[in-house]
Amino acid sequence: EWNVAPYTEYTWCDDHSGPAVVEVSDGTLTNTATTDVTVNNVAPIVDAGNDQTTYEGTAISFTGSFTDPGADTHSIEWDFGDGNEASGALTPTHGYGDNEAYTVTLTVTDDDRGAGSGALTVFVENVAPTIANLMSDSPSNGEICLSAAFADKGWLDSHSGTFEFGDGAQDQGEVVQENDKPDTTGTITATHHYSEEGAYTVRLVIEDDDGAESEPKTAEVLIDKTPPA
Repeated sequence: EWNVAPYTEYTWCDDHSGPAVVEVSDGTLTNTATTDVTVNNVAPIVDAGNDQTTYEGTAISFTGSFTDPGADTHSIEWDFGDGNEASGALTPTHGYGDNEAYTVTLTVTDDDRGAGSGALTVFVENVAPTIANLMSDSPSNGEICLSAAFADKGWLDSHSGTFEFGDGAQDQGEVVQENDKPDTTGTITATHHYSEEGAYTVRLVIEDDDGAESEPKTAEVLIDKTPPA
């Protein structure tokens, strides 16, 4: 473009390497001069969003953003800090299987391999397990079997339980569980022998590995050792 001033400005929208040529004319004669221009790539500036607080087993949404002065294309990668990743979108959702403070990192890379990152912290709080039911079979000569089903939104938790049989005795019982996303499910069983006849209240509490206890479940047990006629 012709200009009456001996200088000009131009902005490259992408990284570039090549000559810039100036031509001067007095209307009759012309002359040119050349210089080399190198435009370096600029990496994206990335914002992963604000810190968040949630509960284990509850999915949350992320909202990342970035700016880039170049006319580039970009790839997007999320690292959720728990061994899981996502790519392609600035607004993924993710849930955590255990309580902890997780560092979440968003990385944006342009087509010239310039990369920028931003991070946030997700504070995941523990959730106590829940007991679905407490069942007992029919007592036989003072012995009874008890079982209960339980669940926990923290699918990475381990569990223990305590049976109180109402006669002063207690037992942790045997736990069998499946740690499959989106939650932990399991059963706990115990067997107890009552030495005396009577009505007893059995109480069960489930506890996760972070010390959170379920609401107790109870069952009424009637022990009658009278032999059949």
